[in-house]
Amino acid sequence: MRGSLGVGIVLWLGSSGVGLAWSSHDLALRIAEHGPRVPGGEAHEIARDRLLASLIDIGLSDVVAVPIGGTELVNVEAVLPGRGDREIVLAAHYDTVAGSPGVVDNASGCGVVLAAAQRLAEMPLEYSVRFVFFDGEELGALGSRAWLDALGPEGQDRILAAIHLDMVGIRDSAQPIVLTYPSGEPSRQRWTPAWLVHAVARAGESVGFPMQVADSRWSLLMQLISRTVRLVYDSDSSAFLAVHVPAVLLSDFSILHPFPDYHSDLDSPSHLDEERMRRWTEVVVAGVRRLDRLDGRPRWDDEFLEAGRVWIRRDLLWVGFVLWVCLVIRDRPGPWKGLDNRARSQRGRAYLPGFLFRGLFLLVALWIPAVGAILVYPLAGAALWKPKSDLWRWVALVLALTPALAWSVVLVSLQLRGVLVGWNLSAPRTLLLVVCCATFVLLQSRCYNSDLRRGDLSGSGASR
Repeated sequence: MRGSLGVGIVLWLGSSGVGLAWSSHDLALRIAEHGPRVPGGEAHEIARDRLLASLIDIGLSDVVAVPIGGTELVNVEAVLPGRGDREIVLAAHYDTVAGSPGVVDNASGCGVVLAAAQRLAEMPLEYSVRFVFFDGEELGALGSRAWLDALGPEGQDRILAAIHLDMVGIRDSAQPIVLTYPSGEPSRQRWTPAWLVHAVARAGESVGFPMQVADSRWSLLMQLISRTVRLVYDSDSSAFLAVHVPAVLLSDFSILHPFPDYHSDLDSPSHLDEERMRRWTEVVVAGVRRLDRLDGRPRWDDEFLEAGRVWIRRDLLWVGFVLWVCLVIRDRPGPWKGLDNRARSQRGRAYLPGFLFRGLFLLVALWIPAVGAILVYPLAGAALWKPKSDLWRWVALVLALTPALAWSVVLVSLQLRGVLVGWNLSAPRTLLLVVCCATFVLLQSRCYNSDLRRGDLSGSGASR
């Protein structure tokens, strides 16, 4: 249900000076200074009122606290009106787990959203910007799910895109990260669309704060992990994706190198970097302005990889097709004319692994291009190389299988940490990848390699 909470208190707080012209760092500390913000607690109520007061001081419209019926959860929101009928949502959650002051998780995100609101309020915008501070994210994104349900399909369709901030400004963290947690079960999953990832990534570049997708150090590996397995981590952005609203999560949190005091009583102000918080504010403002220039939602393409640029499904398919054509040309079996039955049989057996690998490779490229581009495309490169010596043959084999080996090691590590909760790839797709890799190993093995070169058997067994 939509409604306001404590309107008289909010109007009084509106003259308190909280929020206006404060830095994102200082705003975050004010939200977190009373300790854990567990729904129903005093610190939670104080943080909510400070958010409301800040939004009023900035001069935004429709500043309201929206209780979620039957719970102690309260979302806070406000609007910066634009000329168009669509909205851009800029969001962060303000609740915490019990026992954690939640400075990084997620007073930091709230501070950046408020600071961005101050900046954006001074700029003319085509679309309205709705600033939402969700409650109950730590309980399973309850606040964002209830908020979206209250909007209904028509209200959801008005949202051009949503940018969520969670755990930003962490001191000594590496590059900022674009996280793309999927929504729902594997059969119904939606991912952040490529155009939205491209927009926020280019926004980061425009202000000299470049971002990586999935992980700050091992981007491709983590993109592979997130495409193939389900992790315990979730966010409000997933709730938006579940109802087909484009959404992206921006963070300093690395799954491979996690924040050491995540969900602990040591999540304190010492972890926040004021300069990094300022840079995050610049990125968010630039991202909203870039989205504001769009005519509408571009086509939703969530089968992509980011590697220097965003490679959408069409790009990945073309790369796979070119590799497949090169494999076909490279591994032509040579002339069969003049060979006796024994020689034909030998050549057929020698040609079979390559034939199977090319067929399986093409299926992977067509069916799961984002995963295949990391796991299987390197195999095609090694198959095209075909070194003559045994040493280099095994070097090529190891290099080509390195992504698969690294993927396996990280999966084991995540399982031991207890953050791996399921599998995203269907059983047929998983089997296809395994068989494709096994066929490549067979192709590269010594017993077949020498016979795969064209003309190896051209004179063998010829009719006399």
